[in-house]
Amino acid sequence: MAPNLNSVKNLFVFLGKSVFALLEVMVFTFIPRPQKSVAGEIVLITGSGSGLGRLLALKFARLGSVLVLWDVSKEGNEETSKMAWEAGATKVYTYTCDCSRKEEVYRVADQVKKEVGDVSILINNAGIVTGKKFLDCPDELMEKSIDVNFKAHLWTYKAFLPAMIANDHGHLVCISSSAGLIGVNGLADYCATKFAAFGFAESVFMETFAKKQNGVKTTIVSCPLISKKLCCIQVAATLRPRPPPPSPRHSHRTPFLPPDSILPSSLIPQKDQKLLKGHKYPVCTHEMTGR
Repeated sequence: MAPNLNSVKNLFVFLGKSVFALLEVMVFTFIPRPQKSVAGEIVLITGSGSGLGRLLALKFARLGSVLVLWDVSKEGNEETSKMAWEAGATKVYTYTCDCSRKEEVYRVADQVKKEVGDVSILINNAGIVTGKKFLDCPDELMEKSIDVNFKAHLWTYKAFLPAMIANDHGHLVCISSSAGLIGVNGLADYCATKFAAFGFAESVFMETFAKKQNGVKTTIVSCPLISKKLCCIQVAATLRPRPPPPSPRHSHRTPFLPPDSILPSSLIPQKDQKLLKGHKYPVCTHEMTGR
């Protein structure tokens, strides 16, 4: 008898939470949550020399953030810097950095701390795709993929997270991928790195939550497989404060963002606009209870 009662109880709890979630979605559909202001925030973006990193830099430039741009390509990074100034940026700092090299990450990070200050929003965006079948992919290419797509997150977090904790203020953004949620044919090494990046970011969130470091926020973005010309995820708009959940636990919400809410259509190639039409991409924003 007891097991049956327990099942009924669990069913009612599930239904109650489902109804609450639906009501919450309805409320925030008509009364949007206020967006987090990033004006004056020091935003570091890795892989800013092209693609999604460049578009993120332009978005944050328009929002009044202080930009710290990292890329292995000096020319690409300088071009992004020029575009950011034209977009209305107030301060832009460029650094040439190979994020696959731990010593270089730490060296450039120290330089940023001295010349710019404490990074308050860290966006790990740098990534590469080998595009080869597992058995056809040379070992050195797989190692490079792991170093850039995953290990770089370890080194940048180590470099900038302590200051965020000390200041009780910061935001860690992991640019993952839909390939970090499900395996993809021909992308074994890439999927492995994105699964690792997702799991690492999730675990860091759990650590900060357990230590009640509520000033440090985390976001994981699961991008679709996109070309460098087709990079349209609005991370800046997802960095918003959310009310704490009703019970002392964390929850994971996955809002879906349509591309046309992200960038002006003039920045998206005509042929790609057709591909994007009707598509939405998941963003996992962690929530913490506390202060």
